[in-house]
Amino acid sequence: MPAEERKKLVEEKNIHLWFAGSPVALCSVKLELDMNKGSMFAYAKLMNVQPENISTVVCDVICYDSIRNVVDVLKGVAFYDLDIPRNGVFGMDTPVRVRNNNTRNIEYVILSVTTTSGDTWKNEERKRFDLKKKKKSLINVQADYNKDFINSCTRAKIDHTKLILAPVFDDIHWMCACGTLNWNDENTCSGCGVGKDWLIKNTDLDYLKSQAAFRLEEAKRVREEAEQKERLEKERQKEEFAARKESYRKQQKKMESKANIKKIVPVVLILALLVAGGAAFYFFGMPYIEYQSALSDINNGKYDEAIEKLFKMKNYNDSEVLLKKAYYGKGSNELYNGDPIKAMSFFDMTGGYSDSMEKYYEAAFAAAKAPLLEENYMEAADYYRIAMESTDDELRESAEDFYNKCRQQIYRSAQDDMASTNYRGAYKKFLYLEDYKSDCKEKADECVYLMGKAAYRKRNYSEAIQIFESIRGYKDVDEILEELDNLKKVTSAASDDGMPAVWNGYEITNSKTGEKVDYVLEFYLDGRFKFAMIGSGEENNSEIEGSYKIEGNIIYRIYIVEGSEKWRKYLTIESISSGTDGVEGKNTTIKLEDPFGSDEIVTVYGNIISDDTISI
Repeated sequence: MPAEERKKLVEEKNIHLWFAGSPVALCSVKLELDMNKGSMFAYAKLMNVQPENISTVVCDVICYDSIRNVVDVLKGVAFYDLDIPRNGVFGMDTPVRVRNNNTRNIEYVILSVTTTSGDTWKNEERKRFDLKKKKKSLINVQADYNKDFINSCTRAKIDHTKLILAPVFDDIHWMCACGTLNWNDENTCSGCGVGKDWLIKNTDLDYLKSQAAFRLEEAKRVREEAEQKERLEKERQKEEFAARKESYRKQQKKMESKANIKKIVPVVLILALLVAGGAAFYFFGMPYIEYQSALSDINNGKYDEAIEKLFKMKNYNDSEVLLKKAYYGKGSNELYNGDPIKAMSFFDMTGGYSDSMEKYYEAAFAAAKAPLLEENYMEAADYYRIAMESTDDELRESAEDFYNKCRQQIYRSAQDDMASTNYRGAYKKFLYLEDYKSDCKEKADECVYLMGKAAYRKRNYSEAIQIFESIRGYKDVDEILEELDNLKKVTSAASDDGMPAVWNGYEITNSKTGEKVDYVLEFYLDGRFKFAMIGSGEENNSEIEGSYKIEGNIIYRIYIVEGSEKWRKYLTIESISSGTDGVEGKNTTIKLEDPFGSDEIVTVYGNIISDDTISI
């Protein structure tokens, strides 16, 4: 089956969703079925809407069937090593394997976002993307006052063609008319550079109404001045005509010949034409002059000036066709003398004018040169893949040749990364090459597996769980996750910023002293623990700390034996169950051996952030 027929699009939506406070917005989702392998993949385009660069995003993907029943939840889907700047997008080059092929709709729920500086935002309420920022057309909101907004933009030297949405302001963020989300302490839009205060003032309907009133008053004043001037001119012409008529009458008396009489007729005709011509210029001449000026700009290569003029007169003559011609000329300039990526954008705006699509493919081929020289083979390959759509045989064959060479280099680089234990880098490359060689998908899964094993060895259990969850069914991953299941439970209330999951035991009788003591058990995500027993006197206060792991229902800890670290059995977990017998603020009970050596089975209470609090 040809490559273009292997993928079946199940769902694709450009939805542009966000909710207040989220560091990322959702731009689009796509669900795709690989017809050859019978595998389904989910994609999402996400945008960083906060000032700091983003390094890691963790989310759940909820899978629905055709009648919106939940058929699966892909937990802990993670995007690593991103370094995404403000307004940058990511996710569409990272497919997420969907386990249930009955899935027809997908929903992404952002769980946490970590910046490159290490700060982590968490969606503890599991808020969903919604329509908090409904995007309304600015021209629809402003209606007849839109022209006054455009006038304000012109006076401020702002490109009004970028400001197409009604801005929104709330307690946390503001959305610019260009569609960019900004934090409230940012006074300038990070997308287009428009000032917040300027935007508030110049999109306010009351302000625009006052501007419109001023504009109408000014237009009325200009019109009245023109009418007054026209009346005076007519009176002057009338007086002049009367004077000339009297002069001609006197001449007639003196000269009765036909030759002298015929001279009067052309003069009267010329005067009539002058008066008629002035009125025609007033009503029809100005648009014509602007149109001719734009046409002259195009002929002289001044495409930016032409585009600005033609945008203001879209319904005049064939100005829309002329606008496409200006875009085409601007794209050609960028292609041969500037930035081929910008050229692609301008050719895309021509709406198929002339051979703009072929120029688009030519620009894509040219755009691949810079990343190719920088050995950024994936970016170069993306452009060459676009150029392969060309109907020009030479361009298409050349693009295909470079595309295949890029993929060869990506494959070699991925193998080198894997050999040097750069598993994340190798994973991205093998995943990119999924349809290049039959072993790429297997090697991509192997990279994820090795990342999980490395995290497990380092006792970074939280990261290991997230990684292994993404490749369930691969090798012995399901067995490893079962081993980590209790660990997942006892640490689920811990956080990535170093705060532990805390379990409390209240008024437990110490079998040695008979005293009522309280227990505090702390489990950290990095594999550390701290246990404390708190009595009424200082002599009964005890602490134990160290490193732990959990296998099955056994807690192991590290002991130093002859200078070396050794794992030894420490405690047995008797049970983990939901419910706390009325202990306020807790939702789960654990019964385990006393960490401090008494014969008691200690009952402690804590929180499990999970839907499945099953017993051991």
